[in-house]
Amino acid sequence: MATILVGPEETKFVIHQALLCERSRYFAKALTGFFEESRTGIIKLEDVSPFLFKIVVTWLYYNKIFYTVSDDSSSIDHDFAKFKSETEVLTKGINGYDASTWPSQVLVELYVLADRLDMRELRINTIDALDEAKEQSRLDVSSYNFIDSNTTATSPLRKYAVD
Repeated sequence: MATILVGPEETKFVIHQALLCERSRYFAKALTGFFEESRTGIIKLEDVSPFLFKIVVTWLYYNKIFYTVSDDSSSIDHDFAKFKSETEVLTKGINGYDASTWPSQVLVELYVLADRLDMRELRINTIDALDEAKEQSRLDVSSYNFIDSNTTATSPLRKYAVD
């Protein structure tokens, strides 16, 4: 098992190491190379959102992009609003099991995280979800700015946004 500490509060995720290494070249290099992480089995991702990383973990295990609430004190709408309330105010009607109902900014940031973690399949799945969502949630100016600042000129996400 590998322990991933996410965000400034170091939210703890314990994940099967073999699964991480199989689906992510980033984790494969960190956990099997000559790094301290390979010895300890602990990786810190201080600048990553625990909300987004939870989506990554569910994708790792189920090969589908979805989000579930962790406890009874919250709701899907509340969790999404808390993640990015300043980018998209309209969060009503979000279905955790249907990424096409999610605010586009969540999918854009999920893609960028998948790119950083070198998770090719998750990047593809995220572009597919964005394509399905385009009828309901178009990219806004902040999404375009985020894409421009966090991707390369040859990024499939940047090409998708331009198209």
